Amino acid sequence: MSYYVEMLRAKRALIVAAIILGILILTTGIIRIAVGGSHVGGWQTDLSTSPTAHTTKTTLPDGSMKAVVDDPVRRVHGTFVQHPDGSIDMDIVEPDKSTNRDDHISFGSFSMNEDRLAGGMRHVRGHFHAADMRFEIGVVFLVTIPIALIVATMLGGVLAKENDGHLDIAWTRPFSREQYALAAFGIDAAAIVLSSLMTVAALLICSLFFLVPSFKATPDSLWQIAIAFVGPIAWYALLTAASASLKRGPGLVCGLGWVVGVIVPAVAGILEGPAKLNSIANAFYRIFDTLVYVDPIAYFSFSYHNGAMHTATGLSMAACLAVLAGLAVGYLALSMAQWRRVEA
Repeated sequence: MSYYVEMLRAKRALIVAAIILGILILTTGIIRIAVGGSHVGGWQTDLSTSPTAHTTKTTLPDGSMKAVVDDPVRRVHGTFVQHPDGSIDMDIVEPDKSTNRDDHISFGSFSMNEDRLAGGMRHVRGHFHAADMRFEIGVVFLVTIPIALIVATMLGGVLAKENDGHLDIAWTRPFSREQYALAAFGIDAAAIVLSSLMTVAALLICSLFFLVPSFKATPDSLWQIAIAFVGPIAWYALLTAASASLKRGPGLVCGLGWVVGVIVPAVAGILEGPAKLNSIANAFYRIFDTLVYVDPIAYFSFSYHNGAMHTATGLSMAACLAVLAGLAVGYLALSMAQWRRVEA
């Protein structure tokens, strides 16, 4: 198998991604332990399981479920109301065991206010926004782009890595350079996609430390999922095209690629205002603004306009996907064209 070495490279890149994701999961677990029961559901459970607590549950006219926990021994009184939409309100008066002052905490969909009362007591009011926890499935995949870009960077320059160190004689069957390049591209693209799926799994595990997530789809969800897969491949293709004719040192090109990829859209954004007032600034702005359209990273900045998500370049999700796919194919074709002319 002539492309076995590339499979090993892909495996190493995925191991690095797995280590990063493992650290993320471990960190989330530590945060969960530190937070403990400081969320609505956990707080109600902790108070209700006290042997001296008495819990009364009623159904309100609007269908909400109200639970009142009274524990005179521990001097605790709590009210919990679960609304039909899944959101929960809590109101608790209990002894103040901390030395903090009045505080406000907001953690994801959970918000809490603490007020210190006389007599060593505190008043805690919290709200769990259930509707906020319906994650957009497309956005979840977009969040995987940073990890996929790291894997793409590690695998970039695959053709340059084959330009140096060839043996004078190799007892193998003839194998076309085009076939090898396509096989390497396929292996690397599969590894990049797999890293995105690994990241989605890690994000789900992290969310399960706090709640069971629910998801919703939007008209752009399929486009967003495709962008999460194709975008990092376009970045990989750019790095491969930039290094395909090098004899050695593709790592330097891949590393500097990040600098250029981030600076180009940043400078274009900075010069946009001055370009309207100064001819020199306008000239530089036009240069960097043009480069933005061939820089895959420039398409990974998103914003909402009129209820729809767009890229920083103003393109819709469908148009963004089309451009990234075109860049990926174009850069890979350019890579092969260069590599065919490099003396083996």
